[in-house]
Amino acid sequence: MLDSHCHVYPTTYGDEVDEVLARARAAGVSPMVVIGAGGSMDLCRAALEVAERHEDVYATAGIHPHEASAWTPDLAVELAAICEHPKVVAVGEMEIFIAALLEIW
Repeated sequence: MLDSHCHVYPTTYGDEVDEVLARARAAGVSPMVVIGAGGSMDLCRAALEVAERHEDVYATAGIHPHEASAWTPDLAVELAAICEHPKVVAVGEMEIFIAALLEIW
């Protein structure tokens, strides 16, 4: 079974990232996509680092909608560059939240 949206980083699991991924595999979960989206490129890089260490783990890269105020032209260039990496399989998490739109409309 594919996990298309997991948050397994050293910042959340410390030195236990490999163990967490091993438990997921033992439960039949593989491949996995680690979401690299926050208010800076730090989480994108963290997701990619995890993906690079594991054959069945991939990453996304993006700026979370709640952090949209962090967007700059330099960030866009850096995001585009990281998206070229073969382990980055999607841009995200950058969706539009319907609830937020309803508040605007």
